[in-house]
Amino acid sequence: MSFFHFCWKDPSEPLKMGAFVECGTPDTQCSERKDPMGIIPWVHSRAFHDTYELEEKLGSGSFSVVHAARARDPPHQSYAVKIIQRKKLVTRKQLLGFKDEIKILAGLQHDNIIRQYELYKEQKFFFVVLEKLEGGELFDRLCERETYHEKDARDAMRMIFEAVAYFHSKKIAHRDLKPENLLLKDNSEDSPIKVADFGFAKYVETPESLLTLCGSPAYTAPEIVNYIPYDERVDNWSLGVILFTVLGGYPPFYQPTIHETFQQIRQGSYTFPSEYWAGISPDAKKLIKGLLNRDPNQRITAEEALQHPWMTGRGEMLAQRSLSNSLERFQEFNWERKRQQHTNGDVKSVSMYWLVSRR
Repeated sequence: MSFFHFCWKDPSEPLKMGAFVECGTPDTQCSERKDPMGIIPWVHSRAFHDTYELEEKLGSGSFSVVHAARARDPPHQSYAVKIIQRKKLVTRKQLLGFKDEIKILAGLQHDNIIRQYELYKEQKFFFVVLEKLEGGELFDRLCERETYHEKDARDAMRMIFEAVAYFHSKKIAHRDLKPENLLLKDNSEDSPIKVADFGFAKYVETPESLLTLCGSPAYTAPEIVNYIPYDERVDNWSLGVILFTVLGGYPPFYQPTIHETFQQIRQGSYTFPSEYWAGISPDAKKLIKGLLNRDPNQRITAEEALQHPWMTGRGEMLAQRSLSNSLERFQEFNWERKRQQHTNGDVKSVSMYWLVSRR
């Protein structure tokens, strides 16, 4: 992730897919102060360059560059390595944000979450050794399908729900679930989906204790938009947006400007037009409604979503429900999303965000 934020002070600016929103308000109960996640597990017994050989550059940001790397010892496993220049983390907030991210990832081990293997601290650089994900983005893969059915969407969402339920059980809020952070391990047909980029993840020590305005506008929960203290349940709203999109082929909350998008989110205003949703199962719509509940106390959790009838129902029935009409819309939406990524200067392996002032 990048720790540099472009100023974007005008909420009437056109909405960019994947943009980041933060006002700079600190979280009240977070790892910065009480450090519930413990000590960072730095490797001290050997130097980074004695252990890994750097290969091609994969991406870069204002404070970091990501390279492919290979272990020097057999079997010469491939990795991705984020290299951060220590001198560029000039503020306490930047340094604490970086430490939060690596401490959180160090404590997560799940088949559907990107793996962080080792951490090195040297005189000029931090080296973060990560699992190398070579399958691209989930949305790109779905759009490449020649046939697309509800079962395909259900199987993909199950892996995402399982990952989110896992880190929520550890009281971790991701706070930036979006298509760019849903990646595939490899190019195989049955590749695992990996939730990535925990750059804005926080430990939730007590309910409704987070205040920082962060996330991507179209995926942001009403609590954040309304400046209400929140917790990990904002991720469940983002899951509802993602589920709506993979089934309908377009996002439920997307207007020309951030201000209009936020107004739509505040109102919880979305519909299931019959011309798009007539063939989609009622259970799928019920699950979306449960996730997109404006009241976080009534919102379905990731764990509850896994037990929902749409998730537990017979795959044979869902395999008969074609999403071919949605696929065309989905491809158009994804093309526009990728175009904006390119226009905004995003790099595939390094997320870029925008700062929005409340002034």
